[in-house]
Amino acid sequence: MPPLIRTTTAVLAMLLGVVQAISRPHNPFSGDGFVTTRGREIVGPNGKALHLRGINLGGWLVPEGYMFGFSKAIAPWQIRQTFKELVGTERDNVFWRNWRDSFITRDDIRYIRSTGMNLVRVPFDYRLFTPEEHPGTWVGIGFELLDRVVAWSRQAGLFVLLDMHAAPCGQNPWNVDYGNSYLFEDPVCLSRTVEVWRRIARHYAQNHAVIGYDILNEPAPADGEGRQAALDAVNEKIAAAISEVDQKHLLFLTSVQPDAPSEIFAKGRFHGKLVYTFHTYWTEPTEQAFAKHLQFAERYNVPIFLGESGENTDDWGRSFRLALERQDVGWAFWSYKRMSTAASMRTFDKPNYWDELVDYQQTPSNPFAKPKKAMPSSEHARAALEGLLRNAQFENTRQNTGYIEALGMRP
Repeated sequence: MPPLIRTTTAVLAMLLGVVQAISRPHNPFSGDGFVTTRGREIVGPNGKALHLRGINLGGWLVPEGYMFGFSKAIAPWQIRQTFKELVGTERDNVFWRNWRDSFITRDDIRYIRSTGMNLVRVPFDYRLFTPEEHPGTWVGIGFELLDRVVAWSRQAGLFVLLDMHAAPCGQNPWNVDYGNSYLFEDPVCLSRTVEVWRRIARHYAQNHAVIGYDILNEPAPADGEGRQAALDAVNEKIAAAISEVDQKHLLFLTSVQPDAPSEIFAKGRFHGKLVYTFHTYWTEPTEQAFAKHLQFAERYNVPIFLGESGENTDDWGRSFRLALERQDVGWAFWSYKRMSTAASMRTFDKPNYWDELVDYQQTPSNPFAKPKKAMPSSEHARAALEGLLRNAQFENTRQNTGYIEALGMRP
């Protein structure tokens, strides 16, 4: 090869390598270490401060009615009941199997990483591990689904935060369960929660892609002076069970009274693995919106992490993200993918006949009291559900560039 050509080839190869290095996100799993904490910092396997920037995989394993445009059928069981009334139990079962297989795929995970994010928070329902009506019975679908997304995330270079979004008997009175928080009142409910977490922690104890466990999403014990103490007691039992089998992963815990003392944080137990997490929506996008949470983290000298926020305008998201970063607060916004919205990383069109399902779910909850004329034809209902599956697949979605840029990521 002539010297000039050889030199030119070498220069081009070098430039190509530089471009690839710049465009390829850093993979954090090159070493054998686990993520840990150092005072107020979360520390990566390389010993350097780890600034978490992530997104929630909302609606995948815990469906929420508003994400379907529903105002009455808001909890998972209500959504399923609506679909069963429209297409029957077997078709409903098939729909949810297909939903779990297609809503989040390897392409989705690769895309998230390509924007520069380094974390996905994965909300899950405990029923994927043990059926609600059959305590002591364990099924494999939960680990099958989580193993898949954890493997994809590891390959892409994303950390995974496992979030129990729906706990046995309910941990809050909102739209992920039956409208109660019996977890804090019934020892049997707590025992089931503890055992689910023990099994999950044992399963992922040696997995470097799993950053940790968000042990209860938005817990809400009954009102009263002892709310924080009630939450601390539950957190203590769950964290202790996890630590019996896994002392390497972070434990993300929240507070229901940030101004009240928290015994579990004050003790400093659990091998320096505690991270304080909080959620906030529809506030002013300034530091004042999370000042009390910052004070909590400072009081106990632990890292702080925003587990959920968003559902707002791009301008709001940009301002709030910058406020968080000024205070070195890591974050995971809500949510990755949703129908007909600009407030997500990716969106997709409403399928044909979907408005008929929206109208139907607004009728009385007792199926025997519903006027037959309110029910879409079975053909329309099936077509709507099939269309939803098709439209939500990665290749049929489109990115919301403004949302991604507001989070400081690359479209």
